[in-house]
Amino acid sequence: MSNTNTSGIAKLLSTLPDRLPPEVTVGDILNAMGGQGVAIVLSMFAVAAMIPTPGIPAGTVFGTVLALLSVQVIFGAKRLWLPRQLSALDVPRSVVEWTSTRGSKILARLERHIKPRGKMLSKAVTQPALGLIILAMAILIVLPIPFGNALPSLAVLIMALGMAQRDSLTIGAGLLIAIIAASICAALLAASWRLVAA
Repeated sequence: MSNTNTSGIAKLLSTLPDRLPPEVTVGDILNAMGGQGVAIVLSMFAVAAMIPTPGIPAGTVFGTVLALLSVQVIFGAKRLWLPRQLSALDVPRSVVEWTSTRGSKILARLERHIKPRGKMLSKAVTQPALGLIILAMAILIVLPIPFGNALPSLAVLIMALGMAQRDSLTIGAGLLIAIIAASICAALLAASWRLVAA
């Protein structure tokens, strides 16, 4: 796992629009963050998926991005990439700036509580398992569940921040949120199925 210091992640997100061209694509965002470490890239796209953004189906776009990136995490990739068609998707600059402003505030609150703690969940050997859980959360983000983006995205964000700082306690908190998110989404899907069946 990348041992990138989480201090300054909020600042990194707040300055993201300054490092992007006037017309932004998903690939531009990935390239702007590509040198920051795998976990930091995951956290940035998790923020983008979590915050309601007018103008684009954020869950579908950023959930798909997270799903593809998580597969690479499972196989231990050191640098992440996306297929050309997905990289070429346009992201309105207003959405980038909206996400940057709101997301940096969220990250600033979170990163104050994150520091290296424990080793059980932060070892490199756990990365494939964490990648699988992130993949499951990404699939939930993509599904058209009302208000279904927030908890799975938050779970990915917390896990990614914990991975970046080798903080097993934070990773564990992310896993707990992932379990809650999966349970709620399963209950909503079951209820929807019963309504359709009826």
